[in-house]
Amino acid sequence: MTEKTTKQKFKLLFVDDDTFISDMYALKFSNAGHELIVANSVDEALDKLREGNDYDAIATDLIMPGKDGFAFLEQARMENLLGDSVVLVLSNQDGPDVKERFKGLGAVEHIVKAHALPNEVLKMVECAINKYKYGKRSQQCTK
Repeated sequence: MTEKTTKQKFKLLFVDDDTFISDMYALKFSNAGHELIVANSVDEALDKLREGNDYDAIATDLIMPGKDGFAFLEQARMENLLGDSVVLVLSNQDGPDVKERFKGLGAVEHIVKAHALPNEVLKMVECAINKYKYGKRSQQCTK
């Protein structure tokens, strides 16, 4: 007799000012059975967090008009809004100084948008949630 496994469903907050990107990922994640809540600005994302929603993960872009992803992470951390959410950066910004800064603000993974297909991003986010939130340490979160 084989045991049937069911895929875990996750709730995610996705912060990106590019509505094309947000819509694409909303469709990709919902098709995979997850709930993806989109915020198209830092202020909108902070409001959603202040509402008390519990997210398995929060993925943020870094470069946005007005307040950027760093400001979002700083404010969310200062207000203790991140809870036990796994924080990921999904951005084309790269480099040791960028990584050091967002890791210092609580982000655990960095996905370079230009180097990952949407399906790969989905798998990396699922892997990061399993690894960092649910302790499945054997997970390798690479493309």
